[in-house]
Amino acid sequence: MESAQTRDCCVIKPDSGYRAIWDFTLMVILTYQAVMIPVRVAYDLEQSDFTCKSEVVIDVLFILDIALNFNTGFYREDVRVMQRSEICTDYLRVWFWIDLVSSIPYTWIFAWIYDLDLCSIEEGKIDGE
Repeated sequence: MESAQTRDCCVIKPDSGYRAIWDFTLMVILTYQAVMIPVRVAYDLEQSDFTCKSEVVIDVLFILDIALNFNTGFYREDVRVMQRSEICTDYLRVWFWIDLVSSIPYTWIFAWIYDLDLCSIEEGKIDGE
């Protein structure tokens, strides 16, 4: 697999070991959220301080993933593309919008607008319960 152009500064190779570890980490986090959020809602489980802070870290990681995607090369017809302008154009075409909508920390926005504690919102205690 040949590289289409020269590599722009700080562009991550799509088949890099570091990128694979990052993607695996996000997969584990997504699995955690796919299981734990419905369980927490269905059984009305209280959220500990640690869990609340972990959720904030998870939100930050998803936002960082968007930035990384703007800086990670990709393959087009078995040719590795490493120019940032092409990476951005390709990412903005579809996946950016899906990532953006799914990564917006709505609870942060809600907490900021209504001047509430983030963990209270995560627990569903938004009216002074």
